[in-house]
Amino acid sequence: QETLSSFSVYPMPASKNITLDFGNDNFGQADISFNDLLGRIIRETKITANGKQSLDVSELINGIYFLQVKTSSGSATKKIVIDR
Repeated sequence: QETLSSFSVYPMPASKNITLDFGNDNFGQADISFNDLLGRIIRETKITANGKQSLDVSELINGIYFLQVKTSSGSATKKIVIDR
């Protein structure tokens, strides 16, 4: 169920950091996972899902990933591109 689709991720493509912008929504704690194209989890972390949150992606190699955000309100997936 895609209930968090209103959030945005930028810049694309990203090199060192991405920003998750939840706008005025406050979803509390969120579980974040970066998955490769085969669905394997590359990295997991937790953030506070409100306002703007910056994530360091400098350890990810160039490529396409799926950023999955899960909160108590639901989940959403966004495609991100890492390119340095």
